Amino acid sequence: MHTVVISGASQGLGRALAELLHAQGASLVLLARSKAVLDEIAAQHNANVKANPNSKDNQFTLAYPIDLTDAAASEQLAHDLTARGIVPDTLICCAGSSTPKLFTDLTIKELDAGIDTNYKTTVYLVHALLPLLTTNSSSTLVITSSTVAFYPVPGYGQYSPLKTALRALADTLAMELHPQGVNVHAFFPGNFASEGYAIENTTKPEITSIIEGPSTPITPTECAQKLLNGINRGEAYIHTDIVGWLLASFSLGLSPRCWWPLIPLQMLAAVLGVIIGRFVALFHRSQVDAHFRQHKQ
Repeated sequence: MHTVVISGASQGLGRALAELLHAQGASLVLLARSKAVLDEIAAQHNANVKANPNSKDNQFTLAYPIDLTDAAASEQLAHDLTARGIVPDTLICCAGSSTPKLFTDLTIKELDAGIDTNYKTTVYLVHALLPLLTTNSSSTLVITSSTVAFYPVPGYGQYSPLKTALRALADTLAMELHPQGVNVHAFFPGNFASEGYAIENTTKPEITSIIEGPSTPITPTECAQKLLNGINRGEAYIHTDIVGWLLASFSLGLSPRCWWPLIPLQMLAAVLGVIIGRFVALFHRSQVDAHFRQHKQ
């Protein structure tokens, strides 16, 4: 990776990726709405480059405040990068957020925010920057979905449908862009301890936590490293934990899958999913029914 564009770069996964990639010598274009935070990160990175005698002279970090829910803003970004002579070879889409609530408790404003933040921020940005990515003989596109794209859990009605749409978008682009030398990766992280995760827990319904079960979220840096490891291994679907990998295996269909030496394990997991998957779903349904009966009383 030489020049990487990262959306959602002011916090969480995006910021952790920025730190890791900067340390590896990549030049960065950081996108988010928070100008002050991006400016601070860019200033630190550029100061490190000047102070480090081993750094490449042309390494840079550019802060670019932007509202990615506005398609015109993404088009302007592409124009500005072209004017500056910046041709990225990697685009990593990390922007997104969740408001966990039961569907009937969500407001129209919250539903619209889910569509804007979790889908439009990616689809507009990818559409605008693809002409730049395809100028390279080999480039990388990462679309960040979520484990809930494989098994929507009650309470994520504002979030999981859009993350499922991003999975479909990644599958579509992987086919369309392969002849143009663009390697498309779909990233399906589980829980990681970002600022957004802490906010999510303030509205998360009790039944959502029951079905998710107890878990210790990984750090954003660990999450970012798992993503980079998956990219380096050439994985089309990248996961952060065994639960995400199993859920993906249960619903393979025509989607990308692991190859040797993991394909026998994934085939076994797929068969296991056919046998027990529906029973797991029925068990969760019984938990939901019991929860609502209790609260009705």
